[in-house]
Amino acid sequence: MIQLIVIIICVMGYSLVHAQADYLVLTKGDTLYGKVKHLSYGTEEAIQIIPKGSKRKVSYPMLQVKAFEIDNEPYHLIRTSTKYTYMKLLRHGYLSLYAFRIDGQNIWNGRYLYKIDGSGMEVPTLAFKKRINEFLIECPDIKTSIESADLNRNDIDSIIVLFNTCISKNTIIKSQEVQAASKNAASVNVWEELESKIKNVNLEDKESVLEMIAEAKSKSAQGEKIPNFLKDALRKSLKDNPELEELLSKALMQGDQ
Repeated sequence: MIQLIVIIICVMGYSLVHAQADYLVLTKGDTLYGKVKHLSYGTEEAIQIIPKGSKRKVSYPMLQVKAFEIDNEPYHLIRTSTKYTYMKLLRHGYLSLYAFRIDGQNIWNGRYLYKIDGSGMEVPTLAFKKRINEFLIECPDIKTSIESADLNRNDIDSIIVLFNTCISKNTIIKSQEVQAASKNAASVNVWEELESKIKNVNLEDKESVLEMIAEAKSKSAQGEKIPNFLKDALRKSLKDNPELEELLSKALMQGDQ
């Protein structure tokens, strides 16, 4: 009997927690918790909530609610090419998959692809290969798989996973390129500062030193390693000038990072 009571209490506690898990997010940023209901009568949509701790129903028109969740199922306000509507989120990512109601029916049997940049399209039935390839143009490898019939409309989940993986890799590569370019630019700036200072000091064999600086600067700009013999020659040439020697060390250190 005690075990039964404990089980009943646990079930009631679980149900209570999940009954209170619904929420809506207003377009102005506020999040409200309570019992949420999606109201749709014809073309009009609204979201109703009974706030936690209250019995009063409050309704918000569509454009005042950008997202809501009912029974752990999230819904988002999506702008298509013709209208705003709520769609049920099925798979989240740079490219997300949503379910929508066709012609105002109560069944969420339509499928919609939506990119984080705001572009989207209904999963096509006719001319699937052509239309999906045009939409996923950022990843040519997926186009190849679709055109070879390795992927088709029935593989939409796999297509989404592959596309999001492709975008993630491209983002990492782009980020690395930006970081490398930034590092190279910083290194070049130090070489230019060193070059400018050398031009304004009395230095034995100044022209040769400037030629070596120019070569080192060029390699830094291209992200190439500076040869050890060139490093040693520059250190030897500037060893009697502490200021230039320190600036050289800074340039070499940035190039090695």
